[in-house]
Amino acid sequence: MHKDVKVADAIVNGEWWLSASRSRNFVITLLKQCLPSPDPIVQSSTDDTYFWKVGNDSPSNRFSTANTWIALHHARPSIFWHSHIWFKGRVPKHAFISWLVAWNRLATKDRLR
Repeated sequence: MHKDVKVADAIVNGEWWLSASRSRNFVITLLKQCLPSPDPIVQSSTDDTYFWKVGNDSPSNRFSTANTWIALHHARPSIFWHSHIWFKGRVPKHAFISWLVAWNRLATKDRLR
């Protein structure tokens, strides 16, 4: 897409160009469900205005990479044992084995099949 493209350019024969996509990709399916009716867009004579909305925040004309990252990659809960394994003076081999034990992934006889 070139930089001067308009929203109306994404409408072909009265339908969003994405509507014809038969992709099973989750993001494309979600986009197709979120698109509004193309009729008012085709009939509009006003210039396009861009807004960015993340989560429950109100729409804004400012884009934030940090807020987008947070919205897409939810934070995992804090792990209480992290500082006991990954501290500054650790022995890497011991820390790695302790990490495997904490996640119950150590190759012990009861885990072998």
